[in-house]
Amino acid sequence: MNGFPAGSVTRSPASPVQKALAGAALALLIGLALRVLFILVTPADVYSADMSAWQTVVGLLRHGQNPYQATRFLSWPPFWMQILFVLDKVAAVIGVSLFQAVRGFLLVCEGFTVFLTSLLLARSLPALDSRPLLIVGIALNPVAILLVCQHCNFDILVAVWILLFLNSQIKFQSGGDEADWLASCLFLGLGILTKTVPVVLAPILLLGVRRLTWKERIMGLYLLCGPAILALSVLYVLAPLAVETNVLGYRSFPGWFGITGLLEVLQLHALAIFYARASSWLFVAGLVWLSAVMLRRSSLLPSELVLLSLLVLMAVVIFGPGYGPQYISWFLPVLVASWAFWSGTFRVALVIFGIVASLTYIVEYALFPSHGMLAIRMGWSHNWLEHSAAWSTQGGQSLLRLPLFVAYAALFGVGVTRIRSAMGSHTQVKGEFGDVGHLPGA
Repeated sequence: MNGFPAGSVTRSPASPVQKALAGAALALLIGLALRVLFILVTPADVYSADMSAWQTVVGLLRHGQNPYQATRFLSWPPFWMQILFVLDKVAAVIGVSLFQAVRGFLLVCEGFTVFLTSLLLARSLPALDSRPLLIVGIALNPVAILLVCQHCNFDILVAVWILLFLNSQIKFQSGGDEADWLASCLFLGLGILTKTVPVVLAPILLLGVRRLTWKERIMGLYLLCGPAILALSVLYVLAPLAVETNVLGYRSFPGWFGITGLLEVLQLHALAIFYARASSWLFVAGLVWLSAVMLRRSSLLPSELVLLSLLVLMAVVIFGPGYGPQYISWFLPVLVASWAFWSGTFRVALVIFGIVASLTYIVEYALFPSHGMLAIRMGWSHNWLEHSAAWSTQGGQSLLRLPLFVAYAALFGVGVTRIRSAMGSHTQVKGEFGDVGHLPGA
């Protein structure tokens, strides 16, 4: 015969995409069921001030006006405005509200993040069963549910681009294919087109760049910067002052979280303003330093790429002047993936952070008017309105978020310690592309 026992069947190894689909399927089903249940049992008009802003933007678009000129709601390149335009048309055709259309779009984006996180893990740690991690970290996560179903900002779309960027970088670092590097440039460029902040990950593109030709480097630079520059150039021609003020001159509002929030609580207003202005320059200096470090290295392991990306994005929240609860969406899937690569004190800090974040977000979205005050809208005692008013102030929000800020700082500190140690001494395991990750106990 063919040398095989009768009745035997040979099967080719599953590809990373097949493994990712298998790993993500159950998390997607559980997550969708919980989010549909949340939507069914909550009032149909409970949403954040951001969702109200999107309704205003769409109303202006319907009347042929420029929302960048007529409002200050849009502080990024126009990709989200274009998506809102399309969602408004779709909502009209299928007979749903803009809120429902936006929420449906964000649910689809979240589904992509689950799959892409599973794909990242399947490529890097092929022996890992990612299902429990995805279920606990994303599907059952109250933070993720509240952000997608109640807050309805578009930061989850930023997470999609960041995960695509990381998947492409992992392939490039392990295989050296120039097409993967160019793809990572494109995905990061689309992230910048969506909400500017992914630009902080640009130094990672310098890893192994010496292997590339100048033609490839220039093409990568165009893919990174071109989408946002081209989109903003059109807007600038139509409304130069609005773009200069609302986009190029945008600075998030200080005093509601973290360093600037504590300074305001201590009534050090002048120092809070000084820090808010200085932090931008500190970030620029930090990114220049990181670029120099990346330029000197030829590659990083997937575990290091994941943790480095997580730390850089977390730094925006911890050390930046402003804050929005939706910012965690940028790196929540990366945060979940990091559990698979790192153990010990990092996992302890990660669990503490997850618990503190969940409790903080539940309270915020239950009580804050700007977040939709779900609990009060669902009939809690009117006495809670007094608590809502007290905790919704600048000082109240800063104090309520103080445990979250401490948890952020602790996780960041542990992560910095781990990656400094790891980048100096690699403990590797074999994955699809060779030496690709840390041992679980590393």
